[in-house]
Amino acid sequence: MDGTFYPIPFPCMEIMQQRPVSRITLEESIEQHIRLIITTACTEIRDSYGCDWWKDEFDISIEKYCLIMRIEYSIKMAIRQYEKRVEVDRIITDIREEQSTINSQFVKKRIYIYIAGHIVETRQPFQCNISFFISPLS
Repeated sequence: MDGTFYPIPFPCMEIMQQRPVSRITLEESIEQHIRLIITTACTEIRDSYGCDWWKDEFDISIEKYCLIMRIEYSIKMAIRQYEKRVEVDRIITDIREEQSTINSQFVKKRIYIYIAGHIVETRQPFQCNISFFISPLS
């Protein structure tokens, strides 16, 4: 790897205006790509890119434990397929109900994902924490 990594979103305006383009580290690049993979539903961009677990987001018949297992498996398979720079050793997921800070009348589900592994090229440890809101409860 040549060591030149650009952030998401890509700084198009900087390039068009011929200004210096910001760069990020390998670890930041991997984390941003994993976030993109996790928050993309399969077929949203192309046939299989993304995570398959989004199809279960609104299925209320699935037990929380089963949903977490599906999410973790889906993330691991997607990273294995689309982010070859890292090898995942462990994924820990939790789903919590949280009150919306904007409108306290709504309770939302927030997913917390911890990923640990190592960077393939350097064998250095890699870990990241990603969280975001998913389907509202009410």
